[in-house]
Amino acid sequence: MKQRPDVDPRWLRRNDYQDFSRQFISRLSRALRKESWGRTVVQLAWTAGPVTYLALNGGYYIGFGVPAPPELFFYFGAYTLIAGLFAVMMRIGYNALRGHEHERMERALTEVMGRIPELIAAVRNRTLEYYEGDDRDLLAAKYLLDNADASEQAVRQAFLDLTGDETLADAVRSIEVFRRAGLSSRVRDESRKHTTTLMEALPGIEQRSPTVAQEVRRRFAGYAPRKQQGRPRTEGFIERVLSAGEQDSSDLMSLNDAEEMLTLAFELLAGRSFTLFSLQWVGGTAVRELDRRLERARRELRVAIHVRNSRLRILAEYLNDSESIHRIPAAIPVILAVEEVLRNVSRAVAEVHGVLERRLPAATRSRNRRGGKEPISGDGTGDAAAIGAGRRFAVDEVSFYRTMLTLWDSLYRANEQVKRRRVSYNRALREYEARLRAVREPQRMKVLSPGEAGEGVRLVPREELLSARDRMRLALRVSEVLAETEHGVRFIQHPDRGEDGSVSQLSSDGYKQIAAGVAIAIDQVLSLGNSDLQLAIEASAAANVGSVEAGLSRETRIGWGVALVREVQEDVGRIVGRLVSSLAYYHGMYVSDAAVQHLVDRFGAPEPLLRRYTADVGPPGVHGVPAGTDHLAHQFLEVEPLPKAYHTMLERMQRRIDSPRT
Repeated sequence: MKQRPDVDPRWLRRNDYQDFSRQFISRLSRALRKESWGRTVVQLAWTAGPVTYLALNGGYYIGFGVPAPPELFFYFGAYTLIAGLFAVMMRIGYNALRGHEHERMERALTEVMGRIPELIAAVRNRTLEYYEGDDRDLLAAKYLLDNADASEQAVRQAFLDLTGDETLADAVRSIEVFRRAGLSSRVRDESRKHTTTLMEALPGIEQRSPTVAQEVRRRFAGYAPRKQQGRPRTEGFIERVLSAGEQDSSDLMSLNDAEEMLTLAFELLAGRSFTLFSLQWVGGTAVRELDRRLERARRELRVAIHVRNSRLRILAEYLNDSESIHRIPAAIPVILAVEEVLRNVSRAVAEVHGVLERRLPAATRSRNRRGGKEPISGDGTGDAAAIGAGRRFAVDEVSFYRTMLTLWDSLYRANEQVKRRRVSYNRALREYEARLRAVREPQRMKVLSPGEAGEGVRLVPREELLSARDRMRLALRVSEVLAETEHGVRFIQHPDRGEDGSVSQLSSDGYKQIAAGVAIAIDQVLSLGNSDLQLAIEASAAANVGSVEAGLSRETRIGWGVALVREVQEDVGRIVGRLVSSLAYYHGMYVSDAAVQHLVDRFGAPEPLLRRYTADVGPPGVHGVPAGTDHLAHQFLEVEPLPKAYHTMLERMQRRIDSPRT
């Protein structure tokens, strides 16, 4: 007997998401219309309602000493009726002329929010195509393990791809079954039974992605990702996407960045907000101005490091096929070992140059070496005649090499900017210290609560989110971006439809073009180019919109995605704690007792952390003197410009494309 749909849990869940989707779109559309209707009703009530009636009656009685005659009531009654009719007619005319715009925005909102989960799935699939073998298996496993709703079989497949061990994969499937049933004792039994096998497999996973290795440990211990915690965002993705859009160069961003930007767009359309904190300086001492200057220099240094690491990441992703790139950048949200990544990227660049150089004629190679430093050349083997001296280069090879040089030059310039900002910060720090020594009894700055007197700063929160109208405008613009890109012939990967009638997929540049267009559209309503806002967004957890199942109806996808966004909890307390720590470390400030209580009560900041910086304990600096940049030593890299031979070889390669003779 066929099961009734109304008792099928999966059917119930999908229908719940569909109902939630309809209610979400309807509420947002009504909110847009209510604004104008409410204004009209208030104006009508004020000009022709009870207030006018009472004013007429009172004024007539004061002036003439008698109540207003009935004829006057009839007059104002007719006036009210006519004025009301005119107002209704004007509103009807407005809806006739402009109402279609609201309907178009509503359709765009439904279309875009239904398409974004599909686009994210397509981008992930395209990202996997850039990797091969074990790297592709690891990245696919990361997608599965990040999904809080992943089935037992999906988790088993992820472990099988990562370890190749059937026994370990079966064990984690059993752990998932017991976890879902709440049988934690059986989870521990299975985990202890196979711990040795897991420990043998973990080092290989951790070498390629510490993030995935951590998730493997948690899954094996019976802990699944919590939707409230979301997932970490990829560091620097906003800056890379905006740069790619401004310079019209898709090579400045990755497909992983495109996925992150699409996720952010969905979150904003679903009503996600982000909390930022600005510093309100209080007091009138000369030290306060130096504090401001020091804080500005620190922020500029932080932004410069952020941009430099962003350039390093994109170069590592671009050279992911090289054996020197041990880790998978797409599977690492935040790169911590920047020195190691730089060494690997440097080796990969040298290997690419060496392989291509050996394909040039011997005379050309000699000229290249005289023009610059001898490059590291892969394994260093191979004879010019045997390796194909004199062969021409394909257009794709020259384009790849040119882009590699461009990305390295971009990394070099970004690192030089870090050096300049470091000098500026050290100069501001010396001025600050000199001022403190000149003052006999300097008053130490502190973090203050609202209304508290003293010298220092107050943390002023600001919430960034889109209004109902801005969300509709954003949806309309994103809909136009999708239409423009998907109808552009140069972005179609496979022009023909598949046997199943599915629509052609876009090329990698097509998905990047969409992400760049979406970023520009968001920037028009949210000032996405603001570095403070970028850091706040990237520090927040993202809803895992990519976990929405493929093949669902549009309404179900929207409802599921919005539910994921609504469940993510922003940890404002952690942001406050990190900001206070920075003020204590860089400015030598302490936190007043009143400020500790305020920050804990209002934002949920960790009280033990704040108590470390109270007057009794004191900040890290000595006598209120800020600390230097010693803890950032690992972020100060030495990036050398590429030898002239690298650029000379590009010119020779280009000539070997244009003409068979050199």
